[in-house]
Amino acid sequence: MVLPGLPEKLPHVALPRGVQEAWQLKRSLGERAVYSGGGTLLRTQWENQVQPVPFQLIALDRLKMLRGIHVSDGGMVEVGAMSTLNECIADPLLTRSAPQLIQALRQIAAPAVRNLATLGGNVCSWSGDVLPALLALDAEVSVYAEGKQLRLPLDAWLNTSTRDPHALLCRIYVPPAADGAEDGLSLAMYAKVGRRQAFTASLVTVAVAGRFTKNGTVRGIRIVAGGGGAAAQRLTAAENLLEGGQLSKERLFAVSDAIRNQYQAASDAFAGAEYRAEAAANLVAAHLWQIKDFKAP
Repeated sequence: MVLPGLPEKLPHVALPRGVQEAWQLKRSLGERAVYSGGGTLLRTQWENQVQPVPFQLIALDRLKMLRGIHVSDGGMVEVGAMSTLNECIADPLLTRSAPQLIQALRQIAAPAVRNLATLGGNVCSWSGDVLPALLALDAEVSVYAEGKQLRLPLDAWLNTSTRDPHALLCRIYVPPAADGAEDGLSLAMYAKVGRRQAFTASLVTVAVAGRFTKNGTVRGIRIVAGGGGAAAQRLTAAENLLEGGQLSKERLFAVSDAIRNQYQAASDAFAGAEYRAEAAANLVAAHLWQIKDFKAP
C-alpha cells in the first residue's frame, strides 16, 4: 500500500559519511540521484509532478560538517548548509548580523516545515525566497566540487554556467552587520508579496542593502529581486543610478524605470512578468521614498 502523497516507487537512500563520498556518489549516478537535506522541496516537486522521483536519494543527515552556526576566522557568520530555517531564525549571531535574512526566513513556509527545511536546500533551489536577502548581504558560499573545496561569492556561484552539476553546497557565509562607524541610516529592507498573508509561495521578493550617509549620499547599495520561480537577480542598473548620489524624486522615478527594464521576472498562472517587475519597482521606490528626507542629528 502506498501512503497518500508519496510516489508509487520510492528511491533508494544512501547515507554517506563525508562530503567526498556524497559527491562521488552523485557524480557516478548523475541525474539518477539527488542530494536530500530536509526533503521538503523534493516532496512538493514529486507531489506536483514537477520532477520525477530519482533512483537514489543521497541523504546528508550524517554529515556533521554541514551543520552549525559560528563566527569564522574572517569575521563572517558561517552557517552549515544543513542548518534548518528555524535554527537560523533562533541563532543570536544571525539575528544581530543579518536581520534581513531572519525576516526572509520567517516568511518561508509554515513553522513545522521550517523545522525540516534547510538553508542550503533553499539556496540550491535557485529561486528560493532567501536568495534576495543573501545576495543583498553579499554572502559567500563554500562548495565541494571536482574533488576539492571551493569558496566564492554566492552571486558568482549562481551565475557560473560551467558549474559542476554534482557540486555539494557546504556552508554559507554572511558578512557581519555594519558597526556604525559611518554615520547615517541603513537601507536594509526585505519584502515579499504573495497570494495571501502567510504560508504562501512568493510572487515577488525584494531585498535592499546599503547606507544613506549623514550628508545624504547613498553608499554600498545593492538591490535584488526574485520570486515566482525566477532566479534572484542583482539590479545593477538601478544600483548604478543610486550609488554615490542623493535620493530625489527624479532619481527614484529613474530607479523604478531601471528595475522594470532590467528585472527578468517569471510568468505563471498566478502573475505575469510585467506585474512582477512593476511590483518590484514599486517596493524598492516606496522604501527609498520613506527615508529620502532623513537627516542625521
